[in-house]
Amino acid sequence: MKKLLIVAAALCGALVANSAGAGNGTPINTGSANTLTLAVFGDWPYSSLLLNAAPLLLDSINSDPKVRLVMHVGDIHSGSMLCTLQWNLQIHDLFQQFKDPLVYTPGDNEWTDCHRPAEGNQNPLTELANIRSLFFPTPVVREQDVARSPPSTTVSWRRPSAFICSPTHARGHPCGSPAPPAP
Repeated sequence: MKKLLIVAAALCGALVANSAGAGNGTPINTGSANTLTLAVFGDWPYSSLLLNAAPLLLDSINSDPKVRLVMHVGDIHSGSMLCTLQWNLQIHDLFQQFKDPLVYTPGDNEWTDCHRPAEGNQNPLTELANIRSLFFPTPVVREQDVARSPPSTTVSWRRPSAFICSPTHARGHPCGSPAPPAP
């Protein structure tokens, strides 16, 4: 276990050192003709306190003239909060306040982990359906998704400059966590 922690700490240190040169809005490839500045975040808001402070994040991102795309990479509430429609509606309303397009990929706390007592003993597939109906009311179904149940929660797109983005949410449970109930 100690060896794993040392490896993880070294990897994190290398990532921080590698990204230190790329400041807020500073392109890594300054020779690119088509730069794209993203605002990427996740695990937010994790509490009512952070939800109340949301205007700070919104103002920061909306006031940055370089930002062209906002990405939330999942987990709109903590794993110790109940999975509720009321919370999801508040976050949906917040997402509507970004001036740039927003890409959101649901995290495990929004649906997969909802079977846990701390999140309300909900059916994960019901919670996934709730997330989809609220955040993705017009689903885009690709041919390869038709055979999946539930369909993929992965989306990808391409920019003319050959920029490819594909936020991926891998479904799964931590070791020792009970499986979700069958639908």
